[in-house]
Amino acid sequence: MTQADRHAGRWRRGRLVVAIVLATALAAGVYAAGALRQPTGPAAGLGPDHPAMPAGHGAVGMSQRGEADLLHVASFNIRRGRGRDGRVDLARTEACLGGFDIIGLNEIDGGWPFGLARDQTRVLGERLGMAALFAPTERRFWHPHFGNGLLSRLPVLSWSRIPLTQHAAISRRNMLLVRLAAGDHVLSVMITHADSGPDRDRQIRAVAAAFAALPAPALLLGDLNAGPDHPAVAGLIRGDGVVAGNGAIPPLAGGIDWIVARGLQAEDADACDVGASDHPRVAVTFRLPDAPAAETRAAPAAIAGEER
Repeated sequence: MTQADRHAGRWRRGRLVVAIVLATALAAGVYAAGALRQPTGPAAGLGPDHPAMPAGHGAVGMSQRGEADLLHVASFNIRRGRGRDGRVDLARTEACLGGFDIIGLNEIDGGWPFGLARDQTRVLGERLGMAALFAPTERRFWHPHFGNGLLSRLPVLSWSRIPLTQHAAISRRNMLLVRLAAGDHVLSVMITHADSGPDRDRQIRAVAAAFAALPAPALLLGDLNAGPDHPAVAGLIRGDGVVAGNGAIPPLAGGIDWIVARGLQAEDADACDVGASDHPRVAVTFRLPDAPAAETRAAPAAIAGEER
């Protein structure tokens, strides 16, 4: 091999090394940009984002158990479908969600970017024959990544998504406010997930103030990361006309997943834990009032203020 050939070989190898370094740096930059947590702003709409009725399911009304005045409500932090054993299996999640009229969900995976997989609210809605609403709290990797959601057998009249203030937390949080047609009533439903760190108390107080402003009958569903003895939660659940359960009524000492109601009578409560998450599914059955309650409070669409 001549000296010129050796020189050319070194040049080609050098260019290859530079190309590999540049490609690696570019890939790392793209990944870092995609990994940034981008907050989702406020939004509102009419009806469900995704009417997830599979073939063979018509319009579904209240109470699949045959009691026209009963409302079966559940709340479940599904942990992206990841069980205590580390496996992701939405079939286990689904096993705790049959027979409900309204389901609030927390820690929903938004699927994969570029339409490669759907958010878990839609997947569960299709399996259960329920309308689905996904309320992402943040975007990562160029798509809605994580958030709260609603599954409903009741007609969805309108919805709004309101971000919660974040100061120290990494994950973003929000409130999903929904108006549902429940027989002769308009039912206000709020779904949220408070932070577990320094922002928790501020967020719970903001949620409690927003819930108090909803017209009755009203429901608050979600993981507040605090039990009944926490001052902010105690102020929420001991309000006038409020009934609350976190797997039982009266509330369990250690329960942090909540179903709180105003203008509804609680019939019973239960929990389901098959290892599908690091949280149990909690549920309460309510009886609707005989006559529609007068809407004397602020309408959900008007609620935008939270504690700063």
